[in-house]
Amino acid sequence: MSSAECGSNGTLDTNQRWKEIGTDFRHLSTAATVQETLMSLPDSTSPPNDSSATMMDRLVLSYLDIRRAIGLSGLVLPLVLGPGGLLLGIEIQENMSSYYHTPLRDVFVGTLCAIGIFLFCYRGYDRIENWTANIGAVAAIGIALFPLDYGSDPLIQKSFVGYVHTFSGGVFFTTLAFYSLYHFPRDSRREAESHLFERSLAFRASGLTILLITFAMGGYMLLVPQDWKDWLNGYNFLFWAEWIAVWSFASSWLAKGRIIVTEIGVEVLAYSRKMVLQHGLGIKDNP
Repeated sequence: MSSAECGSNGTLDTNQRWKEIGTDFRHLSTAATVQETLMSLPDSTSPPNDSSATMMDRLVLSYLDIRRAIGLSGLVLPLVLGPGGLLLGIEIQENMSSYYHTPLRDVFVGTLCAIGIFLFCYRGYDRIENWTANIGAVAAIGIALFPLDYGSDPLIQKSFVGYVHTFSGGVFFTTLAFYSLYHFPRDSRREAESHLFERSLAFRASGLTILLITFAMGGYMLLVPQDWKDWLNGYNFLFWAEWIAVWSFASSWLAKGRIIVTEIGVEVLAYSRKMVLQHGLGIKDNP
């Protein structure tokens, strides 16, 4: 067989393979399928004006970008509502949801809708992770579009819309806690990330914080006597509790998005753990 024929056959095989890959991509629904399909590409093939490595990089970046967008949205929201509101002459509200009834309504609604859209676009490794993202997306949009009744206790609403808001808030924080406690540590193992122990520790600490804050807010609304509530409201208890929960989920998503600040934090944790182990405290060096 001549070299020309070999080149022709190689081109035909390559083109056929990329046609198959294109068909596969139209049916992709999970990150695992993306990874498996890309890994099946022949080493010697490359798409027109591109390479399989570049294509994989783009897919990885798209997932990292979504994670970072979700994390940054959560990081910025409390800052804009709280300190940003003060600069505009808006007092700290009893809770973040109350900002719907202030000039910062568009910021509150827009940020939560954006988080909802990002979660809806996010695809994980299996159906459970996809459903978690979808439920979180619906909950985030529910918080945004179904406002809390003005000047009301979150558990004592005057309208059905207000109760939908309260329910959506509980579901939203629960799904985000589930991501940090279950999905992210497991996904880090699948992605063979470095310092698994430290990453899992950070994710689970964030998830546990979200759960504790959610339970604390529930206890505040269900169990605390009204006179105590009035005293705590004077210090905007719910607002600060929500701020901690939102930043906990934001830090988890930013860490999963591998931004440089969180990567430095992971390295510091890993180094500290290494120093402790070297001093013979009997801690096992396994994630």
